Amino acid sequence: MPLISVVIPVHGVGDYLDRCLDSVLGEPAVPQGIEVIAVDDASPDDSAAILAARQDPRLRVIRTSAAVAPVGPGPARELGAKEAAGEYVWFVDGDDELAAGALAAVADSLTKLAPDVLIVDFENLYPDGTTSPSGGNLSGPEVGTLADHPALIHLTMTVWSKVFRRDFLCALGVSFGPAPHEDVPVTTTALLTAEKIGVLDRVCYRYRRARRGSFLSAPTTATSISLTHTNRSSIICLNGQWLHRPSPRPCGWPCSSARSGTIRRCCRWCHAGGAGSSSTGCRPISGAGDPGGRRDSPSRPARGA
Repeated sequence: MPLISVVIPVHGVGDYLDRCLDSVLGEPAVPQGIEVIAVDDASPDDSAAILAARQDPRLRVIRTSAAVAPVGPGPARELGAKEAAGEYVWFVDGDDELAAGALAAVADSLTKLAPDVLIVDFENLYPDGTTSPSGGNLSGPEVGTLADHPALIHLTMTVWSKVFRRDFLCALGVSFGPAPHEDVPVTTTALLTAEKIGVLDRVCYRYRRARRGSFLSAPTTATSISLTHTNRSSIICLNGQWLHRPSPRPCGWPCSSARSGTIRRCCRWCHAGGAGSSSTGCRPISGAGDPGGRRDSPSRPARGA
């Protein structure tokens, strides 16, 4: 079993794909080994030919079921992850690159820390070849929970800045959302439920900005979405303070209905009429001192009060 499965969704990135593949396959081999799974998502350009021309036993090319219309980066990543055999999965976009020495540095951190999620630093890569730092802050303990790394809630929620333990990722039971910002449901749930979050304060990823035709070519990009933003159903920080890390039971899905100093958790179990469900389909969760969560609505006093 390789240590890392690099999953690359490919659609309309023919101008950049060779550089992406070179940055992964051109690095010195890590002792534990890697595999690269490229997912051709009905790419309209010469991406398929570029992949076919690569003669590397570590590279495997699979295709989405769509013959013409692409399924999108989220489902393409999920397809690649299902085929992955590595202990860890790193999602790399086909128009981006890994920094020199990144695989070796990441492999070393994974071996040393054995995290559920490893967060790495990145740099922005612009069309004129210039770069800029991410502006993130990965200082603090090398490994811990989100409560041990409160600054992580301000970082980007992109999946490419994180390396996931494959079994942990599969157990989340959460799908990618629609593009753009399809990463957010997966990354927020992963950070909420991870018992061991590792950090690697080293530029390992080169994120290509302002590419024409990209989902994220608009001014608001994935790098502007953090855990402190309300994005679909994923806010878990209230008034800038970490309140509670919900249990993954029954479904582990955080919800954005935050009221009266509590956080609510949306889940299929509640929507199915589970005990304690409210009219909104959410069960309120109180602060960290009450891990079970009160079942009374935060908008009215508790029973017996």
